[in-house]
Amino acid sequence: MKIQRIITWSKLMALPLLLVACTESTELDNIEQTSEEVYPELDFSCESPSRAVVSSFEPGAKIGVFVTDKGTTNGYGGNASNMNITYTLNGDSYWEAGYNTALTNSEANVYGYYPYQSNVSTGMAKLENGVDFLYTPVPSVISRNNPMAEIELNHAMSLLKFNFDASLGNITRISVRSLPASADYNVFTGKVIASSGSTSVDLTMNSPEIAEGFLAIPGYKIDVKVSSDKGSFVWKPGTVTESGKKYNISVSYTHLRAHETCA
Repeated sequence: MKIQRIITWSKLMALPLLLVACTESTELDNIEQTSEEVYPELDFSCESPSRAVVSSFEPGAKIGVFVTDKGTTNGYGGNASNMNITYTLNGDSYWEAGYNTALTNSEANVYGYYPYQSNVSTGMAKLENGVDFLYTPVPSVISRNNPMAEIELNHAMSLLKFNFDASLGNITRISVRSLPASADYNVFTGKVIASSGSTSVDLTMNSPEIAEGFLAIPGYKIDVKVSSDKGSFVWKPGTVTESGKKYNISVSYTHLRAHETCA
């Protein structure tokens, strides 16, 4: 009987020690989990190359990124450093962030645009005729529990593609006219706000835009004048160009026609 009591008390004395050891281990695990910071893991791609000039990103390319509180245009967690972060393509596939956003359980929206501009902290980027501009039509959603996002950027500009018939003779100049001189682009809403002034751009048959297409600020009526040794031809369709659309412009000696496509 004495031996049995000794064994029983030994077991009881060991139990508190085991319970203390388990409790301490659990607390340490919790400390390690909450102290680890999680950052966004973002990857970027372009939509169909048929709609603009930029079809892929080369090493060194810089994208501007806004990380906001979900459903707002405010910097994530009230931090202004989360607005207009540079993401630079390092190598073929790794995008390096200029600022690491520490994610919490609160969800964030991610907006991207290309090419990066340094003075876009309010979300208003500059559009320039002849320069491709890409944006995020729908923001991605990330959080601490879901930090990864694959972001496809769409083309904001209108693409004008030219086809000139041999009957036109020797073309000396192609003038794209009635263009806004510049415009602001709201990265969050996609709204284009053109400047008050207008401009024209003159091209020749040797200009790269003839083969690749000319990128025009969208949302306005434009016309194209073709000058050759056989005369001048003007395209005035009255069509308001739209963001991300391609316009095929065919010009011949007897007539000029325009055909809009969404390819």
